[in-house]
Amino acid sequence: MTQSTDNLPPIGAILTGPHWPDRVRVVRVEPRGTSRVLIEAVTLDGQDRLISRLLRREDMAGLVVETRTDQPTLSSDPAGFRLAAEATRIRLAYTYDPQFAVSLARAGRWDLVVFDEAHKLAAYRRGSKLTRTRRYRLARTPTSTGG
Repeated sequence: MTQSTDNLPPIGAILTGPHWPDRVRVVRVEPRGTSRVLIEAVTLDGQDRLISRLLRREDMAGLVVETRTDQPTLSSDPAGFRLAAEATRIRLAYTYDPQFAVSLARAGRWDLVVFDEAHKLAAYRRGSKLTRTRRYRLARTPTSTGG
């Protein structure tokens, strides 16, 4: 015999009702047989007390379940998520390897590289030695076009 879980509160739901001292957050819901349900919840009054109640199915009608709006719904555009994840991956990789952008440019995946601090693309001469900054070397990668 299968049990109906349609009217059971979801984990994380906020409950109020005659069985609880105040608002509580559900941490566990377990059907017990066909007529009872074990609900374990934590109080939201700052004391974080764990309260367990074994309720009859007909007592469930007296519970008020508040909907939570701060929970992620996972209904966003997957392409946008992939773009954001790729941007974060590149930003984190650059943190540990400043030459990472050079390797990306050599891979030929990019049509355009934007330098937000182009004034730091510098090459200077000390005596007969020409020294170039990393940004300058990035701008002069083999895949770049122009002079």
